[in-house]
Formats: sequence, C-alpha cells, structure tokens
Amino acid sequence: MNLIFLPLMKSKIDKNEMAISAVELASEICDDNEKILYIGAIVGISDKFIDKEYVFKLKERLKMTRVGIELRKEGIEEGIKEGKKVEKFEAATRMVKKGFVIDDIIEITGLKNEEIQKLYELNKEKN
Repeated sequence: MNLIFLPLMKSKIDKNEMAISAVELASEICDDNEKILYIGAIVGISDKFIDKEYVFKLKERLKMTRVGIELRKEGIEEGIKEGKKVEKFEAATRMVKKGFVIDDIIEITGLKNEEIQKLYELNKEKN
C-alpha cells in the first residue's frame, strides 16, 4: 500500500470526510495510471460505507479528476447512443401504425426484424 494513505487509515476523521480526503490525495499522484488505480479503489471501497449526503461531495470532487472527466464522457456517449435507439423505436412505431412493410422499416431504422415484429404485436394489442 502506498504510504500516502496510511495516516488516513488510522485517523479519527469521519469516514465520509476520509473518503473525500483520500480522493484529493490520490489526485496529487503524478503517475496517471497509479492515480486512476487509487481513485478507482477509493471510490469502490467508499461506496460500501459513504453516506448519501457525501456522495454528492465525492462526485463533485471526482468531476475535477481525469477519472471523473472520462466517466462523464462515457456517460454522455451512452446517453447519445440510447437516445438514438429510442428515436429509432419511435420512428418504427409510427411506421407500424401507418402500415409500412417490415422490410422497409428495417431498412430505414436499422432495427432487427424481431424488434419490429414486437412493435406490430404491441400495435395489434392496442387496437
């Protein structure tokens, strides 16, 4: 274990404050790989004991780290991907209601045959 965290382990500091302090200390590590490793470990461990009100504080502190930036970037990319998928299903649903042929819906939306079949079944149930 890195000696930088030894004082925190034996401290009388509140466990929540300790987690935030540990992330702040880890943020000062020069080697990026080591920094990411320690911050990840701290977040993983503190998830077991940190109180809800401190989750926000920890999240705010992580936003300033490279790990936080990468996590936000990944979250944004996932959100965009999920949004596009929702748009495809909404478009396919409108096409089903208008009586488009399955092959045309597949070609236009890129959805799978099974997915469109389910939309047809749902549409039949509603009518």
